[in-house]
Parts: sequence; structure tokens; C-alpha cells
Amino acid sequence: MTKNVDIREEEDLGVGTVEEKRQQLNVFADTEGGPDFRGVSCLGAAALIAKAQFGLGVLGIPATFQVLGFVPGLISLCALCALVTWMGVVIGRFRLSHPQVHSIADAADLLFGPIGKEIMGFAMWLFYTLSYGAAALTLCIAFNSLTDSALCATAWLGIWSVISLLLGLVLRTMKLLQWCGYVAVVSIFFGVWVVSIACLTQSTPAAAPKGQPIDKNVQVAASGPSYAAIAAAVSTQLFSLAGSGAFFTIHAEMKDQTKYVKSLLMGQGFVVLNYIANSCVVYAKVGDYVASPALGSAGPLMMKVAYGIALPALIFTAIFQAHISAKYAMVRILRRTDHLQRNSLIHWGTWGGMLALSIVIGFVIAGAVPFFNDLLGLTGAFLGTSFTLILPGFMMLYEMANGDYPEGGSHNPLHWIKISKKTWTTSKRNMTLATVAWLGIVIGLYITVSGVYGSIAQIADKYASGQIGSAFSCQTPE
Repeated sequence: MTKNVDIREEEDLGVGTVEEKRQQLNVFADTEGGPDFRGVSCLGAAALIAKAQFGLGVLGIPATFQVLGFVPGLISLCALCALVTWMGVVIGRFRLSHPQVHSIADAADLLFGPIGKEIMGFAMWLFYTLSYGAAALTLCIAFNSLTDSALCATAWLGIWSVISLLLGLVLRTMKLLQWCGYVAVVSIFFGVWVVSIACLTQSTPAAAPKGQPIDKNVQVAASGPSYAAIAAAVSTQLFSLAGSGAFFTIHAEMKDQTKYVKSLLMGQGFVVLNYIANSCVVYAKVGDYVASPALGSAGPLMMKVAYGIALPALIFTAIFQAHISAKYAMVRILRRTDHLQRNSLIHWGTWGGMLALSIVIGFVIAGAVPFFNDLLGLTGAFLGTSFTLILPGFMMLYEMANGDYPEGGSHNPLHWIKISKKTWTTSKRNMTLATVAWLGIVIGLYITVSGVYGSIAQIADKYASGQIGSAFSCQTPE
């Protein structure tokens, strides 16, 4: 991939070195006045990357082994982890070449023009707004479990919406969020492993019926699951790695953006090792009695202990999801104005307004849709694959063609894909890059189609069986 800076805006920059142009094109300047949007350290970025991923899926992956079986589930998880990690590297290299890119929407603008930018921008905003709703619902479950309270889920959603707004207003830069990220990563790590160790020490699964024969049904390869169930399980695994949409934002606020790949490998390495180890331990010991979320797999007491330990991480997840959504909207509105990095009334009004909008809409959808978790799975299958596999695959092809464009690129995908095709066989490296790029695109498209089908099928089955309740119910939406 090329290291050239996209200098289609070079006429506004004057003469200077490539590095000077890169700094001028960067969406956030490294300044001393105003909020510090370039203060994230290498280790801080690793913590944010880890938490962007770890909070999404570690509680749901063990249940996918129940559907797929141990070996197919592990193979699927490892393959997706490897592919997504490489695509994360692609995102960092792409941003170094095109430092004006702040989000997946800006990347889509380079690849597909203004229409692609609008579609992917809305998709990113919607994805993280719904993810905020999911995080708030998880907090509802946690507090009802900790307090043995029967407080209405809608009331908990309202409480956490207010708390998220107040904390989010203060934590408007990734530099501040990184310190919370350290605590969150430690918190979720110990919360998850308390349950895993408890499962290891129990002679029988906590959810197993007392006084009856126990069959954990731990299978090397599952027999009999429907295609819809398999598709939904694979989609769940990919959703657990779908934090890639936030990688652009994290990279854009790093102090030294050239250290991003190091941060990615540290953060992603932590995530992958814990995903694999935790899923194997919990499924092997609990089998069909695995709970979803997995924190309930060791029984009510250990669930309370785990939720208590993981509470800072759960709170951080809600704030982080709303932050990404609001930050995209704020940059979109204030970009190329003095208010983007100045403590002005317009800056604060825009930040507060966009944060409130994301939280309110997340609250309304999470409370109003009685099958919200399935809606989130549907959204993850439809959008998460685009952020994680499909768009990064096209970025690799775009960079392979970009060297032949002196002006820095073309919005016409039929043109730049054709140009990149000429480079695919020029070296073994290019052949490998092109193969991985198309592999990511094809797998992403397949998971998109199959995951959407699986999610819709599950929603239809729940409607048919009467499992879906009403809007703004006092029960947590299924």
C-alpha cells in the first residue's frame, strides 16, 4: 500500500514537505489551546481499541459454540479474528495516506464519492447509536441483578441516559477517555474471568436442573442446527469484532499516529487471546447450560460478583458508544471552522446537542422496539461487516491503484478497481494483498446476507411463539 498523502487539497496548503502537508490535512491540529484532540498515547490507543472490541462480544461468544460446536466455532472465531486484525492494520495505513479521513464516512467518500459518504456516515451514526442502546440495556440487567430490584427497564434506561449524557459532556476527547479505558479494560477482564474460573471449579453447571441427569452436550461439531441459527452465530462472532468503525476516530486523536499499528496489535492481541480462552473454558465446562450474557453462567451469586466487578466497564461502554456517534456528527458539522477545536459556545452547543441526540434516539429505540437485541444483531450483520471487512477490503484495492493517480485518487470505483487490477500480479506481495482484500469483501458480503437472513428468521420465530412483548415494557427487551 502506498504511503503517499492524498493531496487533492494541496492547492490550499502551499509548498511544504509531505509530513507538513499531512499535518495540515489532519482533521485535528496538534495545538496548545482548546480541547486536546491529539493527546491519545500509544498505550491509551491500545486500551481504547481493546475496549471497543472486548465489550461487544465477550459475553456472547460462548453461546455461539453451542450452535456451531467446539471445533467449527473455534475455527470460525480464529479466522475472523485474524482477518479483522489485518483489516485494522489496513485502516491505520489508509489514514496515514489520507489524514483528512476522520471516520468510515470520509473513507467511503474517497472510495465512492459523496453518495457513499452520506450512506456510510448515516450507517456509522446509526450503528453506534443502537450500540449505545444495547450498552444501556446491559446496564439495566446488571443493576437489576445487583439490587434484586424490579425497577422498570424503561426507568433504568432513563436513569442511565441522564448519567451517560452528563459524563459524556465532560469526556469529549479521546485523551480523557483513554484513562477511563484503562479502568474499563481491567474491570471487564476480571469480571469475565471470575465467571470462567467459577465455572471451572463447579462440578455441575449452575443452570443444570437439580436431581436430574446432566447432559452438557459439549459437541466437537454441532449436529442439527438450522442454517439460520448457524448464520446468526457467525454474525454474532463478527459483531464481537465490529469495533473497527471506531478505529478511525481513535487513530485521528493519537498524538503519534505512526504508532497506531503497535497499538492495534497490543489491543487486538488482548481481545483475541481472551475471546478464545474464555469461550473455550466456559463452553467446555457449561455446554448447553451457557447463559447469554455469559456472566450468568456460574450462577446468581457469581453473576452478581461479576457484574459488580465489570460495572465500570459497562458504564464506559455506554459512554464510548455514544461518544463515537456524537463525535462523528460534531466533526461533520464543525469541520473546517475555528469552532472545532475552540471552547466556544458553538462548539459546546454542537457537542452537547449531538451527544443528547444520540442518547435520546438510542433510549427511544431500545425501549420502543420489543425485539431490540435481534434488531441489534440485524444491524450488526447489515452494517458491522461493512465497517470491519468490506470497506477495508476496498481500501486495500484503492491504495494499490492510488499510485497511478497523480491527483490523489478517483471517486469512480469502476475506474480505480480497474487500475488496481493491473498491479495484482506484479509481485507476490501484491497478489497476497489483492487476495486478502477480495477475501474480506466476499466473506463480509456473505455474512451480511446470511446474518440478515438469520436475524430476520429469529425475529419471525419469536413473533410466532409469542416471545416478543410490547414497546416500553418494564421487562428488558428480548
